[in-house]
Formats: sequence, structure tokens, C-alpha cells
Amino acid sequence: MPTPYLETPASPYAGFWTRVGAALIDGIVLLSVVYLVGVVIGFESLVRSSLFEEMEGSVDYQLAPLGSVLAGLLILFYKAMSESSHLGATPGKRVMKLEVTSTSGLPLGFWWAVLRSAPAWAPWLVPVPAIQWLVGILALSSCVSVVKNERRQGWHDRLAAALVVRRGTRFRSNETATGQTSRASQ
Repeated sequence: MPTPYLETPASPYAGFWTRVGAALIDGIVLLSVVYLVGVVIGFESLVRSSLFEEMEGSVDYQLAPLGSVLAGLLILFYKAMSESSHLGATPGKRVMKLEVTSTSGLPLGFWWAVLRSAPAWAPWLVPVPAIQWLVGILALSSCVSVVKNERRQGWHDRLAAALVVRRGTRFRSNETATGQTSRASQ
């Protein structure tokens, strides 16, 4: 049995390190977008203070949770819209030649994409730092759980009945044998 850390050429499923690469690219894109949106709508200092936690004691620092929520909502829409689109991938996943599908191989529906992307946006929407750390740790553990699964699904993927696969590859879905369609494509 191959180790889960390695990707075999025969496997249609995206491995851990390929997904990390896509996440890093998306992180750079998202950081830029969040910052630019903050500048355009006049919340630049809110976004900056929520991202870098500077200016402690200032009005901007006190309003930083608003910047954090703004960032979380932008991340939510970026990921959900990208992964439920006809491309089925964020820009980072497209660069890494990956796509997100339902377990039946159909495009992922918008609300399932919102659920699937929860590890990315949920920590930003919690304004209490201690709880934010707990949510962040749970989100990270969901992402790391990819290495322990034959289909390379994290908890968030399983919850949304989603797969991250190499673009253009075919895989045998669980529904193929039973004739059922995935709830994630609805």
C-alpha cells in the first residue's frame, strides 16, 4: 500500500502537497484581493489591522473584527464561486491543474462549495481570538486529514461530498454502481 504522502501517477485524486501548493497560490491572490477591496471601500486600515494585528489601542484596532469579517466573507465568496463555477477550481487549483467535483463527478453546487470551503473562511468570522484559534485548529486538522484517506478527502470534503481531482482525469464514483446522484451536485 503506497504511503498517503506520495502521489501516484495512476491516482486521479489530488495529494496533500499539490493541494498545499494551490492553497499558497490562492492565499497570495486572496491577500491581495482583501487588501485592495479594503482600500477601495475605505477599510484598508481595518483589513491591515485584522491581518497584522497592529495599532493596538487605536480605533482601527478596536474595529479590526469588522476587517476580519470582511476578509472572511471575501474568502467565502472567492472559494465558493470559483469551485462551483463551470471551471470547478480556484485560480490556485487551476495553476496546479486540479478541480473540485462532487463524488459523482458532477460540478459542485454553490452551497456545497460554501460548506466545503469552511476551513478557509470560518476562522475569520469569529471575532473572539481564543475561539478563533480553536476554529482555526479544527480547520487545519480537517485539511491535514487529507493524508489519511484513500480518496484524499479532508473532513470538509467528506462533509460536502466533494473530491479534489487532477483536471481531466476520470475516477469511479461510489454512485456509479448504485445509480444514485450525489447531494453535492444538487
